[in-house]
Amino acid sequence: MTGVWPEALAWVGWRADDLALVSEAIRVEFPGRAVFVAGLVAEEQRWGQVLRVLDEAGELPGPAGVPGPAGVLGAQLRAGALFELGDPGAEEAFARALGAASGRDLGLVWLDLAYHRSRVRQDERAREAYAQALVWLRGDASSSTLAYANLGIACLRLNDLGAAEFALRDAFQWAGRAGGERHLSTVWRVSGGAGMQRSLPARALAAFERARDTATSGPERNMALRGMGRALMAAGQFDRALAVLFEALAEVPPGERHPLWLDVAVLHLLTGNAASARDGLGRAVTKSSSDGWRWQVTEAELLRREGKPLPPDFLKPWPVDGNWVREEAWLFPELFALVGVEPVWARPRGVVVADGPIRLQLDGVVVPLAPHRHAASLLAFLVMNGGHSTSERVLEALRLPGGSVRARKQELSRAVTELRDVLGWPDSVLTGGGLLRLTGDIDWEGMVYPPAERTDLFCEGRLDPWVLEWRQDNLSPLS
Repeated sequence: MTGVWPEALAWVGWRADDLALVSEAIRVEFPGRAVFVAGLVAEEQRWGQVLRVLDEAGELPGPAGVPGPAGVLGAQLRAGALFELGDPGAEEAFARALGAASGRDLGLVWLDLAYHRSRVRQDERAREAYAQALVWLRGDASSSTLAYANLGIACLRLNDLGAAEFALRDAFQWAGRAGGERHLSTVWRVSGGAGMQRSLPARALAAFERARDTATSGPERNMALRGMGRALMAAGQFDRALAVLFEALAEVPPGERHPLWLDVAVLHLLTGNAASARDGLGRAVTKSSSDGWRWQVTEAELLRREGKPLPPDFLKPWPVDGNWVREEAWLFPELFALVGVEPVWARPRGVVVADGPIRLQLDGVVVPLAPHRHAASLLAFLVMNGGHSTSERVLEALRLPGGSVRARKQELSRAVTELRDVLGWPDSVLTGGGLLRLTGDIDWEGMVYPPAERTDLFCEGRLDPWVLEWRQDNLSPLS
């Protein structure tokens, strides 16, 4: 490769997340080559080396920044490395990178700033940066998918489940466009995290399985498998979880320390194998604050089981994400009892609001549900009837298209599939023996009906027989 081709190929590889192509392109010298060298080092999270590469390259931006894509990327990488190293000048470095960027590059710098803020648990400030990024990334399906997915993570950490659901909805929409599919696995992983936060391991497991199936790289697949292990642990399926983690470890080079071994150590403890748990810790490494928390818990539980004294404040500080405290307390109740924490894994409360168009709430958070679809009417009908009904009654109650019973049964089957997608996993609606039944993983608290003066708004927009019958039976005296 000669001339401008190496630099062009490096940019193509960088923009497409094709690190192998970037590595091939930088085998020869070209202006701005050091930026891509630093970028590859950043992918390995060797932040000190990122700064050394940039400092040794004379063509890279100084304090004032240098115009042009290479200069912007160099300034962005420098700022990110400073952020990860806890340098107080990191925000100022990002301000310089933002000042040197324009158009789509400006959106990418905002996106990177949001990512680094979120990594150090500055999630409120990360949300602001994601909003800024999305202004400049319109039309970029790949970056917009990633931005919405990461925004969903920040919202989950802030326990804003409603905002997380909306961010996920937007992420899935962008992932359906050309270029966005590259990050589909990431979106499914965030969906899995939302399932865990909602105390729905089954929903989380289904999402993590989709993340595994749509992964485009070994590391991405391993993250999905790790999520599967986490969901299976919460469901008490320890042996299956261990098998999933060993499947992931098969792709890790022998002898390499990896965070997966933390989860293996936890599972060994849960199955009574303390010696293997200690061995797992010896093979583990932490790469995030949640890894560090799991290490603390596992080490403390090992000491407790060995009858050794625990150090004061052995589980402090608590993670900012309280969900991790809940999960670990659920797995190790005797350990957390020592610090006065009782495990709580309450099932979410499901409420269908029928005062107007049908709406679904889980623990007060609205779940996206199209009220004009047959799936919405099916959900409301089942909830009104205690969560279950015969298929025969449902066929009579819903206004399904089709000139024959067979055609209407096919429409009902499609409605069941759609409702399962809304709730998030295949067993959320069970069928068999002529019955339809909603999952018991959600406490269905019934329906919210309209007051007497507006009974005509019951399931507004629906003309199903069961809806019309209810309105007639509850007709207001003023009507």
